Amino acid sequence: MALLIPLIFLLIGYVSGSVPWGLVVVRLMTGQDIRTVGSGRTGGTNALRAAGPVAFGLVAFLDGAKGFLPVVAAHLLFPDIPLAAAAAGIGAVAGTIWSVFIHFKGGAGGVTNMGVTLGLSPIAAIAAIVLGLTAFIGSKMASVGTLTGSATSLVTLIVLAALGRSPWAYVLYGIAQLVFVVIALRPNIERIRNGTERRIDFSSFSGKKAQP
Repeated sequence: MALLIPLIFLLIGYVSGSVPWGLVVVRLMTGQDIRTVGSGRTGGTNALRAAGPVAFGLVAFLDGAKGFLPVVAAHLLFPDIPLAAAAAGIGAVAGTIWSVFIHFKGGAGGVTNMGVTLGLSPIAAIAAIVLGLTAFIGSKMASVGTLTGSATSLVTLIVLAALGRSPWAYVLYGIAQLVFVVIALRPNIERIRNGTERRIDFSSFSGKKAQP
């Protein structure tokens, strides 16, 4: 029984994370398949390329929510089982990257990780968002921002657990999400090393649709 509840929330998180909001939003706004644009992923950055800043904002919000809501549900229903919230987060990030609804493809999991981390620990979320955005803006590479935010989530959760401010179960989430994100971004990491990674033109946020 002790493991049944976390397993249930792992499944709930996975189903929630699997909803490909980028595909839905871009299809509704433009009629095109986001998977045929840019990186082929379903996250906010590719939604920006496909349909502009409004799509980016909608997808980012929805991708964050699909990580945040299962974690909050686990907190509310089983506050004494922190592993349930951690499992919900693990499932949500896994679902975002390997969605059951689109042949186990998806996004990179960065924004969903921010939503999960916010549900687990606002302090860790603030640190991850600030450093992730700083890295993204400084490098103009979404992958660098995602990796930085993901690593910051793990480090901050470890520090908080060591200080007794957060359950160690959340560190399990931090490790899992970082592994998942690194696996998802392996092609990007290789392009970063080669100096060929895609860069974001921030003028895209002015309202003009970004180019792939």
